[in-house]
Amino acid sequence: MQTLIIINCSKTKRVSNDLGDFYHLFEGHQEKTTFLELLSSEERSKLSKLRKQVRLHLIGCKKHLSSEKRETTALLMERWKDTVLPAFLRYSGLLFRKISPEAWESALSSWGKLDIWILTAYYGVVRYTDYIQDYDLTIRDKLLENVTMLRWWIKNSLADIIWKGIMAVKPEKIIVLASKSYQSLLPMKRLLQMQGNDAKMKVEIPYFPGGMSSLPLKGKWLNDFLMKQNAR
Repeated sequence: MQTLIIINCSKTKRVSNDLGDFYHLFEGHQEKTTFLELLSSEERSKLSKLRKQVRLHLIGCKKHLSSEKRETTALLMERWKDTVLPAFLRYSGLLFRKISPEAWESALSSWGKLDIWILTAYYGVVRYTDYIQDYDLTIRDKLLENVTMLRWWIKNSLADIIWKGIMAVKPEKIIVLASKSYQSLLPMKRLLQMQGNDAKMKVEIPYFPGGMSSLPLKGKWLNDFLMKQNAR
């Protein structure tokens, strides 16, 4: 693989009857190798169990959530429990809104050379083509063990699982567009050690000023990057 791009999910999400100009991508989408399938059986089992814990607590043990979020979660689980979308179509936040259908088509046509991983409070990490449910959970929510989902995933060594995934695909370059908070879920120490002209695996962390206001800038950057893939 030539390039791996790592981004984070968004709070806002699309549902299957609200895809608009993206519908043809859903209709024609062919299931790809999932993130889980990149892992060894041991790591796959570990991540699957962690995801199951999140799912079971979100459905049945919502005492740590606000009453409003409990109602939202219950509605989502009931209404959309049988509906899944590829992750790149599910998320619709400020970054994702800047990525055109044509850019996603370009990314899909570069399968095997380019991959995008998305960090998420619910799944931990997914490939952009993985099918995911609608959900209402952020890394700031306290759901398990009375700690935020960010701390929970860190405690359960998501970074090690991600590292094993990176070693499985062996990209020539990794571009980290995830926010500072989400970068806490990555094996950043190992990644930063790879920076340098002699490194076999290059790591880039582009700088975008402005916190939340940087998300549209990241989205435009990613859109332009994906559009260039067909020109190569």
